[in-house]
Amino acid sequence: MTRNEILEHRGALLLATSLVAVVLALAIYWPSLHGPFVSDDALFIVLNPWTSTLSLESVAEMFRPFGEARTASNYAPLHLLASAVERRMFGDEMFGYHVVNIFIHALNATLLIALLLSSRLPRVLAIFGGLIFLVHPANVEAVAWISQLKTNASLALALGAVLAFRRNPGVATALFLAGLLTKASAAAALPMAAALAWSEAGQDGASGQEDWGRAPCRWLAIWLLLLVVFAVPHFGAIHPRGTIEVPAYVDLCVHLRTIASIGTHYLVMAYTGLGVAYGQEYPPVMSAVDPGWIAALPLAGFFLWRIAVSLRGKSQEAVYWIGAAAGFAPISQMLPFLHPTADRYLYFILPGLIGGSLLLLNRVWKARLDAMDLGHAARSRGFRYAAIAVGLAVVALFGARSWERAHLWSDRELLMSDSARQFPEGRTAVFLRARQAASTGDAATSVALLRRAIELGGDQLQFDPAFRPIANDPVFRVLSRELASQHIVRMASFGRLMQRELSTLAAAHFDRGEFRQAERALEEAIRRGGIMRQQLEADLDWVRRTRARIKGGSAIF
Repeated sequence: MTRNEILEHRGALLLATSLVAVVLALAIYWPSLHGPFVSDDALFIVLNPWTSTLSLESVAEMFRPFGEARTASNYAPLHLLASAVERRMFGDEMFGYHVVNIFIHALNATLLIALLLSSRLPRVLAIFGGLIFLVHPANVEAVAWISQLKTNASLALALGAVLAFRRNPGVATALFLAGLLTKASAAAALPMAAALAWSEAGQDGASGQEDWGRAPCRWLAIWLLLLVVFAVPHFGAIHPRGTIEVPAYVDLCVHLRTIASIGTHYLVMAYTGLGVAYGQEYPPVMSAVDPGWIAALPLAGFFLWRIAVSLRGKSQEAVYWIGAAAGFAPISQMLPFLHPTADRYLYFILPGLIGGSLLLLNRVWKARLDAMDLGHAARSRGFRYAAIAVGLAVVALFGARSWERAHLWSDRELLMSDSARQFPEGRTAVFLRARQAASTGDAATSVALLRRAIELGGDQLQFDPAFRPIANDPVFRVLSRELASQHIVRMASFGRLMQRELSTLAAAHFDRGEFRQAERALEEAIRRGGIMRQQLEADLDWVRRTRARIKGGSAIF
């Protein structure tokens, strides 16, 4: 069979696989297809002035490196643009948003299969790897959560970049840049491509291709330059807005133990599907005998051993182990941020773990076959069929678990109940109890529980509509003013505030009854112009009218 025939055969296989992946993904995620906007969806879509409209002005602002459109301490203009397009197409109809995420997820499974096939993994194992990724329970959060389009799309672009790197480095470079502009996690494609280039160095003659020479190094240098340029606005958005101080991390041993334990947690989720949950809550590891960090020691040794052996042998197994490590690094708590464990963070780690594990398994199996005589080889076919049956059972089990979890994304309350059930003393469980107390008018209990939820990492929980029954209670008002003061102090460390931050600052001053300060913050935001101006002017008018009513002796509420 000629190389062109092989490529045509592989193309047909991938086309058929992608169609099956789409159908299977739609079946698994069917319960979530009409699920509502949740949490960060408001930040990126519902209340975001730049994605709620689609104009040249808004698009230009999205791509401005230090512009006003940076969201959630990230520079991700392509995600904002994609969200704006979706908003224009689907409005408040949830079905379309979910279908887009599902199709991209199916595409990612297909791209993973293609990458595994390019690493000379047997078709059965490659398809199995793609299926595991497709149906894995931890991926439900990344697929069913609408604003996680950024995670799905950036992984598709990153996998596409690695796949195209060998034959179309220019296209690969464009995909890599697009991935970065969608979500910074796409940076994992750079070390993967470097490992790929290393594994193929000097082997071009065997593959019938023209020797690359120094081409990979030149292209990788371009990728690195793009990453450095991208990092300037990205880290400018993160620091200090996206960073936090964890008092326990002052002890370096606690910090390192926590990083190790988080790594173990993700490995358990990846290989067993256990431990998945919405709103995961794991505290810093204070104990020196915590099993999570102790287990991480041999696991880390295994990773380093496989990477070293694979690089020395120029095996593409290294591409995947390195990819998994690169996917873990940003969420490892090396740079602390709130809520470091979440199902969705495994989305970038899982392809590397799947690929590395399958390539290692295939290597071991081939070595075993080579050592067998003909009689043993014949008997090994029975073992192979049994392995296929076990693999299909795992796929079915994972698929059923994912279908079950997809139901949770049909309703926000189901998600919160799931988190409260798995973490009964966590912020979500405490917050739900605070809401229950508020519904009965018990302001003292509700506020005490709210304070505890905020200590555990809750943010602006008091703005939930469920607290309206106690909104005018003096105890609740004291809490609101305290939180407003904390926001004011925190934003003072940001330097130059963006328009939405100025709006938030104005709201905090308003909550403390500091109307003149609120007016000044809004006036500064209005002076910058842009598409937020009309809303800011309406807010300023409201503050001024409220101040006038107060002077006239009227109540605010």
